[in-house]
Amino acid sequence: TINASATAACSGDTVILTASTSDSYAWSTGETTQVIYVTNSASILVNTLNANACDGVGSSTTVVITFNASPTAGGSFTLNGNVATFANTSTGATSYSWDFGDQTNSSATAPLHAYAANGSYTVVLTAINGNCTSTETYTIDIAVAVNELVGIEGLNIYPNPAKDLLNIDFTNTTD
Repeated sequence: TINASATAACSGDTVILTASTSDSYAWSTGETTQVIYVTNSASILVNTLNANACDGVGSSTTVVITFNASPTAGGSFTLNGNVATFANTSTGATSYSWDFGDQTNSSATAPLHAYAANGSYTVVLTAINGNCTSTETYTIDIAVAVNELVGIEGLNIYPNPAKDLLNIDFTNTTD
């Protein structure tokens, strides 16, 4: 029999196929060792032969090895206040996972995300194709401040502390 460590792999990976112990091996790839290494998609079988037929002879079932293209994660972002807009330039991916670094995530291709608080966030984009993944990391610094009000005089907020009602009085000088 054939023992495969994986039947689906990522391009650039190697799949190891091992036949049961026998006197001789004849793989459909032309190799004649007990263990072979596969780096391309293929349907593979092995014929084994033993001097003693009781030890097992014959052909294995076919093992199909499929290599998925490895994706490459890529993208960029723009900030408008606390809102990050992500552009996705990944290649070879069939799905995506975004971790925004604030315990929220998205599977959208190119999401928009609003941060609730100022801080530095590590965003991870994972591009996925089958069992193959690639990641890209971004650091986003959110520092949103309140702009000073221009043309406001005589600002008075009361009562302080407030419970159910808050009054705000001011004079607008920018008519």
